[in-house]
Amino acid sequence: MNIYGATDIGKRRSTNQDAFRNGEVREGYAYTIVCDGMGGVNGGDVASNIAADAIKDYLVNNLNENEDDIIPVMKKAIEEANSLVFGKAAEKSEYSGMGTTVVMAVIKDKKMYVAHIGDSRLYHIRGEIVAQITEDHSFVQSLVNSGEITKEQARVHPNKNIITRSLGVHSSAQPDFNTVEIEEGDIAVLCTDGLSDYLTEKILLEIMKKSSKEELVNILVKYALMAGGHDNITVSAVYF
Repeated sequence: MNIYGATDIGKRRSTNQDAFRNGEVREGYAYTIVCDGMGGVNGGDVASNIAADAIKDYLVNNLNENEDDIIPVMKKAIEEANSLVFGKAAEKSEYSGMGTTVVMAVIKDKKMYVAHIGDSRLYHIRGEIVAQITEDHSFVQSLVNSGEITKEQARVHPNKNIITRSLGVHSSAQPDFNTVEIEEGDIAVLCTDGLSDYLTEKILLEIMKKSSKEELVNILVKYALMAGGHDNITVSAVYF
């Protein structure tokens, strides 16, 4: 298993409010975390980094060999991060209302455990098939789910960046969880909306076919920059 990550400020932002953390609990037992902060000039940066560090630390200190404990530990890590971000926001007026999305995965043996809040995404790729594992917690996704607009219309909707769940804005957080069976040769791509706003499953597959393991995250960042770079861009890729 190999994990790679990259982030870029983009073309229109004055600060990078994204954060990512990749690492191993022990050999063959890994995690990856991607956050997209929000809230003022500095608040988003503070929120995303507090959350990413808190989740990473909790995972490293509490994950064990019992697979039944993995999702409960992930849930507790998110609760810990939410409490820290929410508390920090109460300390300074300029941090008021700050928060962050989070998408994370813990990989052990032949399973990938996924949690997310907000509109940062995880894609699972096997051969020619690209599956979006997470469903955006966003206003436009609710319109898609109700049949009011199509997935293609959602990509260009003027309210596409309004999210309906986040970490740190409220005293509690509501993540969704998924478990994915993985096989050798599978790939997982986690990203913020600075990439996914420009990305389709077809384009992701085309880029992957032309990219080495070491190159993929940087090529995806460059693609988002060439497509407009309207936001911070962060990508993590896991090769199984």
